[in-house]
Amino acid sequence: MLRGKLPGPIQSPSSKNWYLQPWKKYGDFTGRAPRAEFWGFFFFNIVVLLLLYALESQSGYQLRWIYALAIILPSAAVCVRRLHDGNWSGYVALAPLGVQLAAWPIVLLCKRVEGASQLGFVFFITAYACIIASDACLLMLTVLLATKGDPGSNRFGPPPT
Repeated sequence: MLRGKLPGPIQSPSSKNWYLQPWKKYGDFTGRAPRAEFWGFFFFNIVVLLLLYALESQSGYQLRWIYALAIILPSAAVCVRRLHDGNWSGYVALAPLGVQLAAWPIVLLCKRVEGASQLGFVFFITAYACIIASDACLLMLTVLLATKGDPGSNRFGPPPT
């Protein structure tokens, strides 16, 4: 015999809510965001960008770039709020970008030092190590964004509703 209260159905935001919420909090990097809000917004934007890409081939207009520019700030904000839900700083989202920015000067030096094979090889290996480190940071960020947030209040506020 089961004792206690059985859990009810999983509460998920309506389909409009998870897409509109990041637009309503455009540029708001404070507070917390549930997984459904982040991933719903993320996948919906992927679908919209793919549709716009298909339309571009028919019309010739660069619609996807306009949309991509429009979603930069709300995407960054919902990403930071999602990290806050797991009690992580929003700066964690910059880790893959930081490693990539560190890799580009090395890649450019590789191009200039091609004549000196020994030194060029070292730069080449270092550049690829930076790219692998960036991919590892991106994987870590994806895991953090997919992980369930803190059930109670944390330093970023109460749990998202």
